[in-house]
Amino acid sequence: MDYQIGAVRLCQRSAQLEKDGQWLHCEPKIYALLLYFCQQPDRAISRQELIDQVWQGRIVSDAAVNRAVAELRKLLEPEPKQPVYLRTVSKLGYQMTGVTPLTDSMSPEAELPAPKPSQQRSRVRWGLWGAVLPGLALLLALILLWPAKPPQYQLSDAEPLTRLAGESYKALAQGPQKLWFLHRAEPQEPLQLWLQQGTVAKAVTADSFLYLDFALIDEDTAVAVRWSNAEQRQCELVWLDLNTGQSQPLSPCPQASANQLAYAASSGWLYFNERPDISAPYALHALHLASGQRRQLTQPLAAGNGSGHYLFALSAAEDQLVLLEYQDGQQVLLKRLDAEGRVLQQLPLALMPTSVLWLQPEQLLLTTAQAVYLLSLTDGHLQLLKQEAGWSRFGLLESGKLLAERFDYLSQIESHSFSGQQLALYPQSAGRFSSPAVSPDGTLAFVAANSQGTQLFRQKQGMAAEPLPVPEPLQFVSALSWSPDGKALLLAANDTLFLWQQQSWQQLVKDSSVVHYAAFATDGAVLFSALQQGIWRLFRLEPGAAGPELLPPAEGYSVQGPDQQGFYYYTAFSKPGLFRWRPGQSAGLVLEDFPVHGWQNWQLQGQQLLAQYNGSWWLQPLGQGEPQRLTTEGRQCRLLAEQGLVCARNSHQQRQIWSLKLQPVE
Repeated sequence: MDYQIGAVRLCQRSAQLEKDGQWLHCEPKIYALLLYFCQQPDRAISRQELIDQVWQGRIVSDAAVNRAVAELRKLLEPEPKQPVYLRTVSKLGYQMTGVTPLTDSMSPEAELPAPKPSQQRSRVRWGLWGAVLPGLALLLALILLWPAKPPQYQLSDAEPLTRLAGESYKALAQGPQKLWFLHRAEPQEPLQLWLQQGTVAKAVTADSFLYLDFALIDEDTAVAVRWSNAEQRQCELVWLDLNTGQSQPLSPCPQASANQLAYAASSGWLYFNERPDISAPYALHALHLASGQRRQLTQPLAAGNGSGHYLFALSAAEDQLVLLEYQDGQQVLLKRLDAEGRVLQQLPLALMPTSVLWLQPEQLLLTTAQAVYLLSLTDGHLQLLKQEAGWSRFGLLESGKLLAERFDYLSQIESHSFSGQQLALYPQSAGRFSSPAVSPDGTLAFVAANSQGTQLFRQKQGMAAEPLPVPEPLQFVSALSWSPDGKALLLAANDTLFLWQQQSWQQLVKDSSVVHYAAFATDGAVLFSALQQGIWRLFRLEPGAAGPELLPPAEGYSVQGPDQQGFYYYTAFSKPGLFRWRPGQSAGLVLEDFPVHGWQNWQLQGQQLLAQYNGSWWLQPLGQGEPQRLTTEGRQCRLLAEQGLVCARNSHQQRQIWSLKLQPVE
């Protein structure tokens, strides 16, 4: 049976659509969708029913169904944005109206005159073809409907656009000549806004603020988010005059908040992620620049490590957003939203992106610590574009090329005596060293991230570093700790706790607990923090025990001890300060100035406490005595017995803005 919908006729015999005497080009899935609607006229049909019946239960997104409906409306409707035949039924699905079934007497073939004898003979021949054609049509339909191999792409023609010494971040192109970006020459300097025209670059701002991101509003104006400095992190949104570099207040933001901006010029809304305090998760907010109206668009998970909606991107049409929500257990959930914050699509990801760019209506460009990917929102297909560390934050150039940050580090681990004399300098290496741990006999364990991935190394005194096998590929490492006898190594990585002993790894906490920090206690037990009912709590695991013991502090994120008086020292997840506690006593504050984000940057050894705060590393006696300022350098430092300090630092740090092409592979 054929069907008439307005000016369009669906011909089942030929599996085609005809309009005004012309055959319409139609994808097989669009034809199948229309046929199902015609067979169910005037009935509201849910998206799930369409997926079950038209897509045969395949896993497809709401966006794929929406796209098919939109394409169908283009074929049927005089005004696709004001549909007459295929209407949306609120909170249910779709309804097809105005369908007229065509009987044989109503079909165009019935109006043809009776055939002549010669035509009768032709019909005999065509009758033979009639027996064959349905099979050929079925074969053709199977070929057309068979899932096509997704097109393959590659990144090519990479070349640097900036050549400044230091680090350049978050570039935006304005026309063919202007390139705006954030830059600093040295790691300790604040990031400032720069402009490059051709090959000439100059600073636009020259103040003491740390600029995190900016959005271009017009030729002369930008909005930026900035912190007072890296320690205090007082946050504000400001207007920037791009000609003079002068700023004016726009809106305050909570401490250590709002690190990403996007501006929708068509609507005047500024989008940014913000959190009420440093321990809370990020949520997506919007501020209308003309009216000052402000709203929160998303509600992230309240529990966990506080990341929440940590990344987002605005579509080219400025009518949709995608955001990435970190969920504990190495899970990232991608959400597609409309401009009002309503969820259109959800897609779990088996990787942890560090940046996202909305490239095409159904394509995203994602970067991780080690690679660049292309993600299809239509079917969830993920294609690896480049297996190479150092690429991040892609953007668009008007020439059709892509912008990207590319960075590299030359890192080293060095040791100093307490008087400042250099004791040993370990060989420099391309990559980034972190998490140094020193055993009682001076053996060093550390993590190195480079183009080969994240690796674990061990280095004995006077010998070259050697790689250690890892229990699973390392996405991130939270802590390393040697046992008091130096025979075992504790590794907190990928939200899991592992123990290296007798040349093999074992997982210590085998339930669903998410572990972020761990250290050996001074008596050989294992101390760690894990989520319990959405709160970070401290635990102690005795050797050979069936399970860990929950320690009394109401919350805690990093923990060491006990000292000679039985005190455990710890940091909290939601407030600054370094605290101590022992059985039978309430917790007390030890260091008021210790920052909440410094949970990795302290160490208890004997009757001394090493901690980084107020821009320096300090050695604090636990009894009487004044703290000793040791160094201002070193991202992470540890005590080297009674001799001095071991620190990981970057001896060379370079980040430039590059251009690339994304091309199909022929």
